[in-house]
Amino acid sequence: MPHSENLFSQKEVAKRWGCDTSTIARREKDGVIKRAIAIPGVWYTRDSIERAEGLEGDESPMSPFERRRLEKRIRELEKKVSGYEDQFYFLSDAMERVKKMMNRGEKSG
Repeated sequence: MPHSENLFSQKEVAKRWGCDTSTIARREKDGVIKRAIAIPGVWYTRDSIERAEGLEGDESPMSPFERRRLEKRIRELEKKVSGYEDQFYFLSDAMERVKKMMNRGEKSG
C-alpha cells in the first residue's frame, strides 16, 4: 500500500468530500477525478483531487464544442416548445368557442 502525502485512497477522498466510495467511483467514471497510474490499487493524486475541488461556478468541465452543441440543442428544443405552446393556446381557444356554441345550442333547443 503506497504511502505518500500526494496520494489518496478512495476511502480518504470519500472522507475528505463527505460522501461514500461509490460516489468517488462515479466521479472517476465521469472524469471529474483521475486515478493515479502505475500504482497498484485505487489511488488518486493530490493534483487530481485539488483540481476537482477547484471547479468553481464559472469554470466548465465541458469542451467548447460540447457546450456549443448543447446550446444549439437547447435553442432547438425551446423553439419546439414555443410552437407547441402556440398550438395548445390555439386549440384551447377553439375548445372554448365550441363549448360556447354548444351551450347556446342547448339553450335554444
